[in-house]
Amino acid sequence: MSAERLLEHIARNARSEPDAEAFIFLRGDGLERRFSRAEFQALTDSWASTMRASGLGRQDRLAIALPNGPHAIAAFLAALRLGSWPALLPSSLVRGGEEAFVRRTLGLSRQARLRLVVASPADAHLLERPLREVGCGLLSEPGRSADLPASPTEADPKLDEVAYLQLSSGTTGRQKAILMPGDGVARHLDDYSRFLGVSDRDVVTSWLPLFHDMGLMAGALLPLWNGIPAVILTPQEWVRRPALLLEALHRHRGSLTWMPNFAFAHCVRGVHPRQIQGLDLSCLRVATNGSEMVRPATLEAFTESFLPRGLRPEAVTPGYGMAENTMAISSTLPGAPPRVDWIRRLPLQAEGRAVPEEPGRQRVSGVASCGPPIPNVDLQIVDEKGEPLPERRVGEVRLRSPYLFVGYLDRPDLTEQAMADGWLRSGDLGYLADGEVHLTGRIKDLIIVGGRNIYPEDVEEAACQATGLRSGRLAAFGVEDEAAGTESVVLVVEAGGTARAGAPALEAAIRRAVWDDCELALREVRFVPVGWIEKTTSAKVARGANREKYLAETARSSPNIEPSVGGAAGSSGMFP
Repeated sequence: MSAERLLEHIARNARSEPDAEAFIFLRGDGLERRFSRAEFQALTDSWASTMRASGLGRQDRLAIALPNGPHAIAAFLAALRLGSWPALLPSSLVRGGEEAFVRRTLGLSRQARLRLVVASPADAHLLERPLREVGCGLLSEPGRSADLPASPTEADPKLDEVAYLQLSSGTTGRQKAILMPGDGVARHLDDYSRFLGVSDRDVVTSWLPLFHDMGLMAGALLPLWNGIPAVILTPQEWVRRPALLLEALHRHRGSLTWMPNFAFAHCVRGVHPRQIQGLDLSCLRVATNGSEMVRPATLEAFTESFLPRGLRPEAVTPGYGMAENTMAISSTLPGAPPRVDWIRRLPLQAEGRAVPEEPGRQRVSGVASCGPPIPNVDLQIVDEKGEPLPERRVGEVRLRSPYLFVGYLDRPDLTEQAMADGWLRSGDLGYLADGEVHLTGRIKDLIIVGGRNIYPEDVEEAACQATGLRSGRLAAFGVEDEAAGTESVVLVVEAGGTARAGAPALEAAIRRAVWDDCELALREVRFVPVGWIEKTTSAKVARGANREKYLAETARSSPNIEPSVGGAAGSSGMFP
């Protein structure tokens, strides 16, 4: 059993202190559901017995489509005990409602050849008939077993190291199911915990969806591994009222939390000072900003907003990770303040050089440091030929470690493309400075205009800074300009009624800001309704999907214009 080390470590913690707190699950109305270590082991036992009685076995593939809560984690651990391969999937509460939930779950059932789906009783009635038609079983609660159809797959001894499946994030096409190594996951939890200096005084607080790698690893497995309590919120309630996280940190003395950059910004925008009057956030020692590009302006705004409530500036900790390395790749050292590297924008775009400059000058960009690689991760920056580059030269980030994925489920072609002589090709662009990782974008998102490398993040940031528009409400991408023989840049902007009424002035401000900051003339600024912009399951702007949507709409409105096929492709990437 690949997950034996992980499961035995969790069981040992439960035996040593069975009455110690394991999880506190919070609801938006303030109600709590608490589990001791022994109680949570008992819930896991119940799920394992039900799955075993239903006939689930070694390397059988299953999806656990349950809301953030005790049953999602317990069912996941139960499947690991049987040597099955669980994948956590959003429930109907997340991303698009019931119709999208059925379509998503049915699609994965066919693609991954699932033998079982675990869903809540409220969702099970939506899936019963469609899953029966594709030969997939259904469980909705522990204690009620089901007769599963025959397994559509056979166990492969060469894949005995695989513990579970982590779904990649995306909006279009086939999601990649990442084969996660059991021993690698256990070692990653151990090494990363040592890096963070986790002790029995720590408390994890998380709203992250469990189907995302950071939510599963940091929100559930890391506290179980270390025998420390975890306070779990639901993403839906946190989105509606982001102060819930800060209240939970204060009430339960949370010391560790993880969020993507947009969530830090959401806390700044969505929390009114009177909502957190009297809160004490001095307990928070590591608040990791990761899973997407870290924005210096967001780091500053978050720190300034919550400094009066006791937040320590050094608690805000930028990091870098990806599911193919289990989770973390690099991170600012705990206790060290976040660092921003201020560089000249034109050498970065024209030559791929990160030339330092004083902050505050025109056409200067701030790039947040994501810290040094964590222990046992080797990292290098390489050029197009795979040759290592010196510091302050931009290239692809490649890495190797004991935590690397086994491959992509049933996709040996993608696995081969992702690796180069034992190194994982991240697809991310960045550079090293003083041994620390600085990310500048995604290779597939890069726009080349007249030989200059334009990072869409820079265009979006310039527009946001000048107009007050929210990040995540804009999408920049390249489209072919056949007359000029290069790409040009389109910026799609979600705008409500007030903003659309002032569209001409807003467009002028956007164009001026992008020109001043990026020396770039936008081909078009297109205003679209709120909700138009496509995002990945990690809530990142899916630039490729938005580009295709833009081209399709342009072709429909101008039928004599053929959509171009060049330019930026989709980004990779949690969230409802």
